[in-house]
Amino acid sequence: MKPREFCNIVGISYRTFKRWVAEGRIRVVRTPTGRIRVPYSEVEQILGGRPGLEVKVEQNVTSRRQLLVEVFLIVAELFAEKFYGLESRKKEKFLEGLRKLLEEVEKGG
Repeated sequence: MKPREFCNIVGISYRTFKRWVAEGRIRVVRTPTGRIRVPYSEVEQILGGRPGLEVKVEQNVTSRRQLLVEVFLIVAELFAEKFYGLESRKKEKFLEGLRKLLEEVEKGG
């Protein structure tokens, strides 16, 4: 997830996030383009150690699910660009089909 999304879920400022990363309290990974992402396991690690925040995790299950869907679509788009080309109609059709499939899964699940 993006750093600011992590901050919102955990309830810290972005400045605190940067400090925690520098101190090694939070593990981050870099995308191929150099952007920072935070694994979901880090949310659970931080919130698991703070009493009273377990409820906050449960309340954010829907938004976490939405984040996973968004990340999936980003990865799918990168794949489609590599396979079909940057400005391909086939790529757009492929992504449109994936979005429809995800909507159907959401309705049924």
